[in-house]
Amino acid sequence: MGPPEANHYGRVWFLLAFFTYQADGLFAKASAQVPVLYDWQQDGARLVLFDFGSKKRTDPAITGSPEPVGRRQSRPLVREMIPVLVISLANSTARRAAVSRQLDDLGIVFSFVEAIDGRRIDSAEIAQLRPAPGRRSGGELTRPEIGVAATYHRLFLQIASGNDPFVCVLEDDAILDRRASYLLESAYLASLPAFDILRLGHGGMNWPRRYVTVSRSNGFTVIAPLLMRGLMHAQIVTRAGAKRIAEGMVPLRAAIDTHLFDDSFVRGLRVLQTKPALAIQNRELPSTILPPRRPALAPRTPMAAIKRSAARTASFLRGIRSYVDAWGWVSFWAALARRNREPARLR
Repeated sequence: MGPPEANHYGRVWFLLAFFTYQADGLFAKASAQVPVLYDWQQDGARLVLFDFGSKKRTDPAITGSPEPVGRRQSRPLVREMIPVLVISLANSTARRAAVSRQLDDLGIVFSFVEAIDGRRIDSAEIAQLRPAPGRRSGGELTRPEIGVAATYHRLFLQIASGNDPFVCVLEDDAILDRRASYLLESAYLASLPAFDILRLGHGGMNWPRRYVTVSRSNGFTVIAPLLMRGLMHAQIVTRAGAKRIAEGMVPLRAAIDTHLFDDSFVRGLRVLQTKPALAIQNRELPSTILPPRRPALAPRTPMAAIKRSAARTASFLRGIRSYVDAWGWVSFWAALARRNREPARLR
């Protein structure tokens, strides 16, 4: 036997190793069971990474949480598909023909929604959005950009007052990956945590690798990104999400995708997106919103640089606040620490 001090330290190290081992075992077991556990408080939209204090069961059949990593979700023989709407100008025959061919090839049933032509938009429709662009928008919004926003505003109000819990909204230059058809199944969407918008086509993240993984299947991942980039050519919205976006678009402070995602002007918007993006834009088609260009920016003076930096900082803080309001502090710290970047690596 050694001196008493050595025995005391030995017992301490033994207990420390034992509890560390037990904690690692619990962590691995939870990781193997489900990528993200959910705390279904209030509206069921608050993500929790690993809530060991909760006594709720994590059976997917009970909580709706994702399938364990590495297992394929069983698909019903009869698949209930959600409505697919394609936004397009009435005179865009080439764009309509292109999107029709590729959606028909994927076996996706869809219908066109006539877009508002910003070049011919009247003053009353512009006044409904009360455009008030911020510093990051690069100047006054163009009429085509306002027309795009007005189209989404009208459509989202219709979805919010409709009966469909999920609706896929595409622009006529969207090219879908074949894997995107899996996301058009209502059963799969119902298994995800309550969200407002699920982005299939997007510009990625403004803060790479900071996100919480929600579901992994069929070669893609659904994540809750911390800070996002724009683009809005393919997404799935819920009734509640459509209502929240339509209300949050007024006043319109930037192009619609910048307003929602880059600048986070709709606080607490519950945004999910696929990784990788399952929809790209057809670059062979000419844009219908680029001309005319905005006026040239003010000269790059020191004061202008300070204002731009302040605008970027404000946008960053809005994004953080919005994420916390949407998914909770636990998910924010998990995304910040990249704890749930790849669920399989947590084992």
